[in-house]
Order: sequence, then C-alpha cells, then structure tokens
Amino acid sequence: MYIEFCHKKTLDNALANCNNTATICLVENSDIEPNVLAYDGTADNNLRYVGANPNNYVSFKGELWRIIGVMNNITDSNGNVESHIKIIRNDPIGDYSYDNKANGTGSSNNDNGSSYWWDSALKVVLNGVYYNRSSGNCPNGAKGATKVCNFTNIGLTADSRNMIDSVVWNIGSVYLDYSVKDAYTAERGNRVYSNYGNREATWTGYVGLPYVTGAGYSVLGFSDTFCDKLTSDREKCLSNS
Repeated sequence: MYIEFCHKKTLDNALANCNNTATICLVENSDIEPNVLAYDGTADNNLRYVGANPNNYVSFKGELWRIIGVMNNITDSNGNVESHIKIIRNDPIGDYSYDNKANGTGSSNNDNGSSYWWDSALKVVLNGVYYNRSSGNCPNGAKGATKVCNFTNIGLTADSRNMIDSVVWNIGSVYLDYSVKDAYTAERGNRVYSNYGNREATWTGYVGLPYVTGAGYSVLGFSDTFCDKLTSDREKCLSNS
C-alpha cells in the first residue's frame, strides 16, 4: 500500500534545507534518469515528474519518498487555494484491505466493503493510527475483520505532521475506459458510483492514496501515446512510468 499527501511548501523552498530530517531533501542517485518535468495540460496545469524512473527521490522524515509534482489549485481545510507539492512513499506501509465493511454498513453493499473512499476503513487508519504514529487494528479480509498494525516506527512524526496540510481530495468515480484526460476531469467531478447512493465527491484530510491519473500522467509523452487510455497496453504504460 502506497500513500501520498500534500506538502505545504513550494518545490524550491521544500528542498532548501537538507540538514533537518523533518524537511524534504533531494536524494542523489546517478543511476537513474535525469529530471524530466512536464506540465500535464489539464485545467490545473500541474507540473509533474514523468518517465520510467525520474530523479524525484527525496528524504522525508528519514525515509525515501518521491515527488509526484507540484499540484495547482489545491484547496486546504481553511478554504485557501494554493499550489502544493504531492509526495508518495517509496515503499508500502503494509498489506491491508482498502475497505471491508459488512454488507449494509455505510456505503458497503457486500461483505468486502466498497470502493468509496469517504467511509473506507483504510481512510480511517491512514488518518488515525498512521497519522498519529501509533498502533491499532487495521482492515484485513471481509466482514470488518482486522489485524494488529503498528506504525510507531514508520508513522508520521510530530515534525512531519506540521509540514503537511489537510486538503480537499477529489473522489469522483472513474471508469476504466476513460482516457487519462477524461479520468482527471471525472475525479474532480460530482459523480460518484450510483450504488453508493447520494455520496460526497470530495473528502478533506491529510493522508490518501495515489490517484489513478497520477500514474497516467507520469508516463513520458502521456497525452499522445499508448497510455492515453487507462486500460490499453498496461505493461507498456507501467514500464514508462
């Protein structure tokens, strides 16, 4: 499970002080590709790292993370609209169910939960015990089953919590036959999968999961290649992102 969140600072400022483990610092690696940055051409025109292995590695709270890019027009919990850096942890934090609520609980219409992020079990974990660097029970299997999870060593520290913002995440439904451009629009739209009823298409919080379009737009030449459709030539897409 890979996680991501929005950093408060601009790209230049965030990388300025690499003597403090609470900051984001560039990690030098001569064996990977040089920086390849590209605007994604969306309505927000975000600046993203693209390619199979760009030099977007950074150290954050003593761990290896990667910069997805500079995301524009991000609204925080106070209503401020600014650009934010979005980073993703390089290594997974464990193997847990996205959701496993029993049938009839919240948005779940079966015993394996639903794909609706707003009331997913994993959302609670990431913004609870992981965010607070503690331990607890995490979703595992079906019908609300759990297993013990311990984030006392890899959860967010007090210093790192001060560096991220609570922001609005767009959780509109995306279908697999969408182009990356259409998927980006849908993520930011008001439509949520109808089986979940009248549900919110945004969520405000600190820690989330990667967007499907984050992978699509990380592909070098994303708008004109085999990766334009989310389901076409998946292996080629993955090898170039």
